[in-house]
Amino acid sequence: MGTVGDTDYDVADDSLPPVPGEAGPVGPLIDEAVHARPELAALDAQVRAQELALKAARGGYGPSVSAVAGASDAGIAFTQSTYLDNFGQVQMFGGLAWNVWIGLKLTWPVFQGFATRGEVREATATLDGLRAERDGALHQVWVAVQTSAPGVRAAKEALVAAQEALDAAKTRLKLAEGRYTAGAGSIIELMDAQLAETTAAAQLVAADYALSTARADLNLALGRY
Repeated sequence: MGTVGDTDYDVADDSLPPVPGEAGPVGPLIDEAVHARPELAALDAQVRAQELALKAARGGYGPSVSAVAGASDAGIAFTQSTYLDNFGQVQMFGGLAWNVWIGLKLTWPVFQGFATRGEVREATATLDGLRAERDGALHQVWVAVQTSAPGVRAAKEALVAAQEALDAAKTRLKLAEGRYTAGAGSIIELMDAQLAETTAAAQLVAADYALSTARADLNLALGRY
């Protein structure tokens, strides 16, 4: 369990509660498992990402357009000076001025040694592999739910049968005790009845444990743990 320290635990007589939907059809449980299982969600995200990667690889067949822009602060001197011209007007020279430019850049590679085709094939193969892996995981989830849901129902029926067997064994023991007390029965009959009652009680405990295990398996298949 990954527990570090003392392992002196008290054993409790607890059973797992019923799983919601365990008595209903399997279809809704499968739908819940498909939406809840984290490995399916992770594979779905990988498939979507690879689809975008394939789309980007196919874009290499066409041109690419990019926007470019820039700005510079330029001039013939870092400082600005003034002087009077022949007409007595104040003139300025030197100093820095901002220059801004924007534009579009079109790039269309003519031949790259079939690199684009190779990238598209590689991206397609990777996408096919992810989709196959996702389908395989989906089938595993389907099988897990289809197996665990009937297992819960079978364990419930076994628990009912074990309880009935214990009730019958208790009745038999009560009759054997009465016959032995009245002198009409033997000690062997009484001991057989006691053994049968103890065996039936042990079988009931085993059936209850099996039901809890089956419910735990169903919860795991549904992605609730």
